[in-house]
Amino acid sequence: MNGLYCANNLKRNRQKKRRADSYYRKKQLGTVYKQDIIGTCPQATGIVLEKM
Repeated sequence: MNGLYCANNLKRNRQKKRRADSYYRKKQLGTVYKQDIIGTCPQATGIVLEKM
């Protein structure tokens, strides 16, 4: 369905296909960050210059 007056239809179909994608949904909802607690936290607190 391509033509001069089908911009809304193309936009709606593209959005439907995006929402069907699981990666897109997770990215939009932010559930990846809510589930993975340790993955988003930094592992180191600083740079070790000298060991005691």
